[in-house]
Amino acid sequence: MSYTGSQLDYSFFEREPSISSSFDLDNADERPIDASRQRVELKRCMDAAVAAGASMDIDVPQIVVLGSQSSGKSSLFEGISKVSLPRNSGTCTRCPIICRMVRKPDPWCCKIGIMREVDENGDPLPDPETIPFGPEIYSPDKVCERIQRAQLAILHPEMDPQEFVDGAIFGTMRNGFSFNSIVVDIEGPDVIDLSFVDLPGLIVDDDGETDNVERVKRMAIKYIERKCNLILLVFHCSDDIQNQGARRLARTYDPEGERTITVLTKPDKIDRGQEDPWRERLRASDQCFCVRQPNMTESRSMSWEGARRLEMEFFRKDPWVNEYNDPSTQRRLGTENLTNHLNKRLLDWIVAKLPAMQEDLRRRLRDIKDGLNRLPAEVANPIRRANELVWEFNEKLKETVNICNFKIPSLVGVCRRSLEVYVNVLIYHLFPRFRPFSGAEAKKGSKASFNEFPEALPKVPALPSGVDAIPVPTTVYLDEVMQKCDMGRTREMPGNYPYGVQKEFMENSVEIWRDQTESMLEDIFQCISSHLKDLTFGHFASIGHADTIWDVVEAHIESRYDAVRKTLMDSLKREKTCSLVYACTEYFYYRKIYLNHYRSHHPTIVYAYKASVGDILHATADIVPNPIIATAGHAIADRLGEEDIIGEITEDEEHGIFVMAETRAFYHVAVRRYAETVAQIVFHDLLLDIQGGPELEQKLRDRIGTSGPDAERDCSLFVEPSLQVVKDREELKRRQASLKRILHQLSRFS
Repeated sequence: MSYTGSQLDYSFFEREPSISSSFDLDNADERPIDASRQRVELKRCMDAAVAAGASMDIDVPQIVVLGSQSSGKSSLFEGISKVSLPRNSGTCTRCPIICRMVRKPDPWCCKIGIMREVDENGDPLPDPETIPFGPEIYSPDKVCERIQRAQLAILHPEMDPQEFVDGAIFGTMRNGFSFNSIVVDIEGPDVIDLSFVDLPGLIVDDDGETDNVERVKRMAIKYIERKCNLILLVFHCSDDIQNQGARRLARTYDPEGERTITVLTKPDKIDRGQEDPWRERLRASDQCFCVRQPNMTESRSMSWEGARRLEMEFFRKDPWVNEYNDPSTQRRLGTENLTNHLNKRLLDWIVAKLPAMQEDLRRRLRDIKDGLNRLPAEVANPIRRANELVWEFNEKLKETVNICNFKIPSLVGVCRRSLEVYVNVLIYHLFPRFRPFSGAEAKKGSKASFNEFPEALPKVPALPSGVDAIPVPTTVYLDEVMQKCDMGRTREMPGNYPYGVQKEFMENSVEIWRDQTESMLEDIFQCISSHLKDLTFGHFASIGHADTIWDVVEAHIESRYDAVRKTLMDSLKREKTCSLVYACTEYFYYRKIYLNHYRSHHPTIVYAYKASVGDILHATADIVPNPIIATAGHAIADRLGEEDIIGEITEDEEHGIFVMAETRAFYHVAVRRYAETVAQIVFHDLLLDIQGGPELEQKLRDRIGTSGPDAERDCSLFVEPSLQVVKDREELKRRQASLKRILHQLSRFS
């Protein structure tokens, strides 16, 4: 965030009485004023607005002093402000210095402050602040030391700045740079009304501190990239302009030069005979000035007035005598002429930017109003508001699972897809794996491509996307089934086998169902819990009691989860202990299909299905005109449609295949029954019932305390917004009131 500290035009005070700088936005004089005084009032109105804390909202033009290291910026600062800056070898300014000078009839005084825009880690602060640094100063000689102490405090952000106000200055000056600024406020009867920001000089090297070079460059860009700022570009005449990086940077952000004012410093350092290029540069632009500041020896024994006389005496002599005698260039020689021009140029610039500033203010006021509207309204009736919040939350819960105003509830879609995946996996991918041949024959590789599903059944869907792996049941071969049947027979007559074999295979499948059901239920519960948590905290976050409501909602969905889980586990237990098939016709149909499927893949049996050939012959016989031939064709077709069985199968193998077919048929019927029932229970009893109806709504009201003797107190505590909301509302209202006053005052200058 930039800081605008611009002030007034000194030239206006030469013939006018002094004007107080303490401009009151609330009680400003509304009478008509002349143009010159109006410009001064406009300037002071902007300064008062910035002082009131509106700098984060108003983009006010200001003058930014830009130059390379040792370009004479510090000397220029002293020449304009009449106060000295700390001197050091190399770069002496290591943070921006905001100088605000105001002409007042009161005795001269100076105040030093520190503007904090970044924290000790260099991260921007949400609300920059300016803190006083020591008491007022009544002697210009004492300002330099105070500025030095303030800069040292800024370069030690981990310490309390007030520790640097008094006492010995300990330690050495750190070799870094800071985006935080020193604010120098100067008032007095002989002070020029002007404000500017003096930046650290651009450097190309800092004793190996490579990040300092970029830090100083970023600091300069922060100020000069803003189109509202004027650039005071400082060149020293002791080196070629092409070698001074400030020129390139200024051209980058002001390529047309309409915002740039050039100042040539140190003209006394030009080698004899090399003055002409600099004189030509001065003549080439009416926005180019030349100043000469006293050297270190001269400044020790010379007053500010003496320095100005010495400066003009320098320009009266060769090689600058022609420029001094020419009125078009004489007004651009010397510090006083530069200062007056800066004031006039800055005020002209502010007047030109006034419409844009007013529009920015209106836009910011609209944004603030929107921000206030987004915050929860102040509560007049706590009980009513608490009940409204509960009712609104319950309506949002309903919208979570019901289609409302053609809005598809996303939670339902996510849970439905999870249930579809669950049903798909159970029915088509967790069935018992049987092979109608021995394990030894399987090892030969001839039966590697066995199809688990008969062709008479619909095509099996692929494994759903997102399912990486499932616990595929172990493959059981015919010889293993026969062995189980033989080992399980006790008192049965020959050719009879116990039902326990089929029951064991089914129980193994049901155990796999348990794991899948538990996993599916947990996934859906976590999905519901996450969704409702976001909903709860989103709805109640503004009052700061979302955690209280979430405790109730979480307990509600956990109770629904426990109830649904118990129902599913009881159903699973029934499937395992007492699973029966009542749809006999369907069961027999699937058993026949699986029986034919397994028998057709037995090594000693070949089923020749000739139905398709028979159909062709029937169709051909229908169109043959000779009745004798047609009758013979139909007879052959009937014969081809029958199944021819070649080979023999033993009784034990026959029974083993029968066990396989019975188990698969039973699984086919039972798994659909169970999976669909589970999906229905989860969808209805867990998902659709999460809104809870009156039950959950009453629990919320009880937790809040909307009834009873203490309802008023409890509801007031509940609907009271969070401290952050209160802070945000107060800050927005403060900024709104401030910006409205500023906009009202600026309207006088339109």
